[in-house]
Amino acid sequence: MVIANQNGQDEMVGLRVVRLQAIRYVVNQMDRYLLAQREYRTGCMVRIKHFIAKLCCLVGGKLYGNYLISGYMAVKLLYVANAVSQLFLLDSFLRIDYPMYGLRVVEQLIRGQDWGYGRH
Repeated sequence: MVIANQNGQDEMVGLRVVRLQAIRYVVNQMDRYLLAQREYRTGCMVRIKHFIAKLCCLVGGKLYGNYLISGYMAVKLLYVANAVSQLFLLDSFLRIDYPMYGLRVVEQLIRGQDWGYGRH
């Protein structure tokens, strides 16, 4: 019994050592990442950039975490531009007797009206 208990304790000590090594590794990697994110440059333009980044969430870059927000908003604007351009392309391809058919369909859908081909 004593031998089995000592082997169990040795195994627990080994697990603790592995866990501490893993924690040290994670902490070391986080320190390296955070040090790499620092901006060491100083000057008038850097200060202006930081001031604008604090005021507006779309400008500033990685330092304030605005890079992802800016990218997300840019992609959403591209989606809207794509949707509007598809409406204009729909009008040019269908060549229906009145212009802006796609926009009228969207308008009629919003009003809850029938959006069929016929004029109302």
